[in-house]
Amino acid sequence: MSVFSALARSPIPVTLSVTQLGVSLTTRLIAVNPAFEELVFDASGLPDLERLDGSAGLVGSAQMDAVWFRFEAGHVEAVRGYAQPAIRARMPPMLQRMQRRDSIRYPVPALNPPVCDVLLGDIPSRLRVIDISLSGVALAIEGQGEACEPGSKLVNCMLQLPEIGAIETDLDVVHQDANRKGGGRRVGCRFANIRPTSFTHLQRYISHLERERLASENPSGAAWMTGA
Repeated sequence: MSVFSALARSPIPVTLSVTQLGVSLTTRLIAVNPAFEELVFDASGLPDLERLDGSAGLVGSAQMDAVWFRFEAGHVEAVRGYAQPAIRARMPPMLQRMQRRDSIRYPVPALNPPVCDVLLGDIPSRLRVIDISLSGVALAIEGQGEACEPGSKLVNCMLQLPEIGAIETDLDVVHQDANRKGGGRRVGCRFANIRPTSFTHLQRYISHLERERLASENPSGAAWMTGA
C-alpha cells in the first residue's frame, strides 16, 4: 500500500499492458482507494475503453528509488468521475521488487548464445547478448551506437533464447560503454512491456544458466542438478 500511495503522489511513469485490449501504454497511477481495494490509472489515449468490462487484467511496472516494481492486477474496467479518462483495477495480491544489485547478471555461454533482433533506426539488426538477468540484458554493438543512446527505447525486440524460444519485449537503453571483450560497444538495457508469459520463459532460461553455473562449481553434483 505504501508503494502504490507513493506512486500516486508522484509523476513517476507506470507501464501497463492491458490484456483485454492487447495494448501497452506509459501512464500514471492517479488514485489508490483502499476501501474499494482498487488502483486508478490515467487512461488518456487508451482506445476502446468501453470494451473493458472487468473480465481481464493488466501487468504493470515502474521504477522508483532505484527499485523496479512489477505487479499483476485483475478486474480492469473503465471508471468515471476523474478529470481524465481512467481505468481501475483490483489491488494486486503481490508486488515484486527488484533492486539492481539483486538482479544477478549471468554471462551467456559461448556456444549457442542468445541473440536479440532489434531495429536500429530503420535497419533490422541481430545483436549478440553479452549477459542477461531478470531485469535486463547487455548487447554487443559494432556500429550505429547513436541508435542506442542512454534514454532511448528499442521497441518490438525479439530476444531469441536457445531451447526456450523467442520472447518479445521493448528495451529501455540505460547505458552504453566500451565492450572490454571483443571490442565495439556494450549497451545495457532494461526490459519494458514484457508479457507475463515471456517473463516466465525468461525465468526458465535464467534458471538454466543458474543450474549450469552451480554444476560447473560442483561437478560431482552436475547429474543431480540437471535431473539426470
